[in-house]
Amino acid sequence: MVADTDELWEGMLAGSVRTAAVIERQPESVRRRIRVELESVVAPYRSDDGIMLPVSAKLASGRRS
Repeated sequence: MVADTDELWEGMLAGSVRTAAVIERQPESVRRRIRVELESVVAPYRSDDGIMLPVSAKLASGRRS
């Protein structure tokens, strides 16, 4: 869970090199549009406690014989 969209935005820029590079290469007007769209995308997951985004993970293991 994240407290708000600001925390999520900062986490995306600090935690993902590829995502940060794509966003930071954009003109300021495009970065603002991306930020506005982020607000829209996370709106259904917002509650009084913060934003709880659904996450999935794939785990696997294997052995070479």
